[in-house]
Amino acid sequence: MKWNPGFWVIYRLWRRSIILADFPIELNLFNENTNYVEDRSKGKSCHWVRIVIENLLHSISIEKTNELYSILSMMGWGRQIIGFFMTGDKRFFGKDK
Repeated sequence: MKWNPGFWVIYRLWRRSIILADFPIELNLFNENTNYVEDRSKGKSCHWVRIVIENLLHSISIEKTNELYSILSMMGWGRQIIGFFMTGDKRFFGKDK
């Protein structure tokens, strides 16, 4: 790739805002009464229990729930790990105008 001196190249530096996990629904797999992999008919009830628990946690404290999900992400628990990043400084490289 050739350098084109007519354009500025902007590199954004990103800084981590927070890393969160989502609800660790896989914990249901440890119990034969809620194992939705072995018995797919249990999946809907596991989902509704997750919704009820998440609503309960959020009704207590959204901030503390986010802390809980942050700690779960550090432990590698949860179906997904989600990162939120903010733009930081810009670095400019290129030809002066």
